[in-house]
Amino acid sequence: MRLKPSRHFGCWLTLAHGMALGVVGFLTLPVWLLLFLGVGLIGNLIFHLLRDVFGSLPSSWQTLAWQDEQLVVTQRNDRQRIGLPVRESVVCRHFVVLGLRTGSARLVSWRVIFPDALDPEEFRQLSVRLRFSPVAQGESIVGAASGSMFG
Repeated sequence: MRLKPSRHFGCWLTLAHGMALGVVGFLTLPVWLLLFLGVGLIGNLIFHLLRDVFGSLPSSWQTLAWQDEQLVVTQRNDRQRIGLPVRESVVCRHFVVLGLRTGSARLVSWRVIFPDALDPEEFRQLSVRLRFSPVAQGESIVGAASGSMFG
């Protein structure tokens, strides 16, 4: 499954960062700290737009493929990550929040995948497969099958 730029994710990402900047504007903090927070939020927005929406950074996910029960992710720099989805992953009709734990690493790679990032049939297959696949902790994503945020 080849990931395409997601217009929906870009809109939600920009909206969330814009709301955070609006909240920062109402804080009663020194001006230098407000500027620091604002620059940090804008930098975070730019990073996630480049990595997750436009796919132009080396760590951007380009393709997803299933290998037995594990998910194989190919990044833009041709590095592959193989692992199981974590239990905290969320699967619903409108988006997938996918957490992937590779090997014995403590860190989890998280990505949000909207339906417009894949072909409709590929998004459906990914959703169904994630709902019923084993996860890194050995449980299924039960809450995610119903669209619940809490497993």
